[in-house]
Amino acid sequence: MKKVLVVLSVLTLVFLMISCTPNNVLFAPQVDFALKSLGAGGNQFPAGVDLPVNWSISTNVKDATFEFVVDLKKDDGTVILNEKTTNKDGYTIDKSKLVAGNTYKLKVTANDKKDKIIVESKVFTFTVVSSQITFETTEKIFGGPSYLAQYLGLNVPFKSNDGLAHVYEWALDVAANWNETASATEVTLTENNFENFPITSNGRKITDGVHVLYVRIKGNGLIHTFPFIFDTKGPSVTMFGSQRENNGYNVYGGSTPSGKVALLTYKVTDYTNPIINIGLMDYTNGFDNDARIVLPGKTNSKGYFGIKVPENISGTFVFKMLISNDTFKIMDLSGNELKLIALDDHYIPTGVEFNASDFNNFKLDHSYRVFMIADDGIYNETIDIKYFKLQERFADDKEPQIYLETDSATVDVNNPTFKVRVVTKNLKDYLSTDEHSVIEQDVYKSNGLNYLQIPFTFDSTATISGLTVNEFNSDYELGGTATVDATNNIFVYAEGFTSNSALNNSTGSATDVLAEFTVTLTGAATGTHNIKIPYESYLKLIDKDGKTIDGVKIDYKGVNVIVEKASSSSKK
Repeated sequence: MKKVLVVLSVLTLVFLMISCTPNNVLFAPQVDFALKSLGAGGNQFPAGVDLPVNWSISTNVKDATFEFVVDLKKDDGTVILNEKTTNKDGYTIDKSKLVAGNTYKLKVTANDKKDKIIVESKVFTFTVVSSQITFETTEKIFGGPSYLAQYLGLNVPFKSNDGLAHVYEWALDVAANWNETASATEVTLTENNFENFPITSNGRKITDGVHVLYVRIKGNGLIHTFPFIFDTKGPSVTMFGSQRENNGYNVYGGSTPSGKVALLTYKVTDYTNPIINIGLMDYTNGFDNDARIVLPGKTNSKGYFGIKVPENISGTFVFKMLISNDTFKIMDLSGNELKLIALDDHYIPTGVEFNASDFNNFKLDHSYRVFMIADDGIYNETIDIKYFKLQERFADDKEPQIYLETDSATVDVNNPTFKVRVVTKNLKDYLSTDEHSVIEQDVYKSNGLNYLQIPFTFDSTATISGLTVNEFNSDYELGGTATVDATNNIFVYAEGFTSNSALNNSTGSATDVLAEFTVTLTGAATGTHNIKIPYESYLKLIDKDGKTIDGVKIDYKGVNVIVEKASSSSKK
């Protein structure tokens, strides 16, 4: 009987325990809460992105209904969020609630109102960090020549704006197949990083052209892009040994300019701001450093000086040098200074100018060569070479020239009229002597000057009148004509000639003045006005074969006329 009473007592106790448990559940429900993976720090989350908060709940209470309260506070106790939800899987905190640099405490409470079950999660602490990455380089071109097989040259330093340590990942061209960076501050890529990439046409595993480097903080969906150019080929540099047209100049053959004037034009294409190295060499001494001509104090030990090609002007420039028997001079704009002149009238930076009047290594009847090396700054370079030979074709006082002069240095603002003369000094003698021969590959006597066209620019308010021409006894049907290009403010005088024509004035006397024009600067303001021959535009000196005549010095500085008030103007 006593045993029966014990059993009944135990059963009664169990019944009472069950009856006192809500919904007759023996064990309370549990809440399991976990943050999404936040990268290297574990408890860091990037700003600017919604924060998913995930949880799970299980219970042995049938048909239990739970409400969840998401409580978010700053670490100083400031309430940021206190929201209710019935979503049993989780809740997403809007990114606007999260500020970079702040630390937050997050707690979730599960509440079954029917049975008054309240279960709280543990408190999770996390920090919101900046998701921005700053690339710390201005370099946008990488690569190098294909023979440097081990050299990729891609080194891109960066940093995270939050100043915290992260693990970073990179990808190339496609934001997929992410790779961890070896450094926490930069991406340095070598050929080893592309072992699974196929070899491309340039011999490398990255093609020439535009690419994109993608970088992100590991575990962070925000991707930062760094576009760059990969280049394994040097700029294209082509030199033309003369202004003579259609002569087919090349490196080792064809015609080469001879005489006191060597006209050298070069053109650079397929480049991004290269360095142009120009050097002079003695043709007879081979092609080593010892053969290079060093300009004292102006070139390096290898005999060349570098010129940065401006990005904002044309890639075509003209290098002219006038060489006499004892000095090296430019076909210049201002004295014995070497300049490079852009076709659009801009100068290369003044740092490349130098006076070479003390340089006397050039010799007559001797062959020289000038070379140009275009270097893009990442070891890609190309070279072109041209040859020239110095000949004494005329004495210094017989140098053929074309320039402008005026009859007035100043004019009255109320009557701004003056004369412009086109002077062709020594041109007739230069074209008619026997010193020009086929052997020296210059214009020769029987070929003569056939067509001459000389332009000059004028003030936009100028008018032209009173054309007077001193002809080369021309029987060329063109005669002397003058036209005005109003769009470009260029006045063009053109004249046709027969070979061996004599330049005479109306009385039959020899003269160097080819033509004279009356110019009125209508409505011109007081001050200095420049009249000049525009560089290369419209200017033509053509022989009967249609080729440009070499060796004539052209003054592109022009002449200045000062427009003054009536009380101060004067005549020469």
